[in-house]
Amino acid sequence: MSVRLRLVRPSDVETVYGLLSDLNVIRWMMFPLYSHADAETFVTAPQPAVLGPGRYSVERAIVAEPGDGVIGLCGLVVDRKREDAEAWYLLDPACWGRGYGVEAMRLLLATGFEDCGLHRVWACVVPENRRSVRVLEKAGLRYEGHSVRSLRIRGEWHDSLLYALLAEEWAARRVPPAP
Repeated sequence: MSVRLRLVRPSDVETVYGLLSDLNVIRWMMFPLYSHADAETFVTAPQPAVLGPGRYSVERAIVAEPGDGVIGLCGLVVDRKREDAEAWYLLDPACWGRGYGVEAMRLLLATGFEDCGLHRVWACVVPENRRSVRVLEKAGLRYEGHSVRSLRIRGEWHDSLLYALLAEEWAARRVPPAP
């Protein structure tokens, strides 16, 4: 099975609520626990969503094929001035360990570099989230550094690992081999 990304739809509200109200899913993320009303706002927000001067957010549903059932969410928080974006993703725990996160991250990188014209895409992960570290590495992001107590998640400070990929690194991987 493979995944694809699509726009989040109002009909996804129950799945989005289920994901973003599950502390197991967002344990290592800065997302707050969502109420049903928060999920309704999420699924009806225009895309891309303007976050402020020069900043916007692109959110997508992760769908397992065949079919159209949402198994996760992902997105980019884009800073136009810097021509970069922070990438994020989350999956239903029933889908962990199947390679869906890696596929979704690769599709998200394609969105960032090919559709948004970004120079750099980056992601932060807490060191304790080993599965997410593996997803970023398998998706091709490069380790850039370790920040001490730099992320505040639900009132606690955590270290973070920074991973990133540049547009030219992405392009080099996308070039088909010579015959």
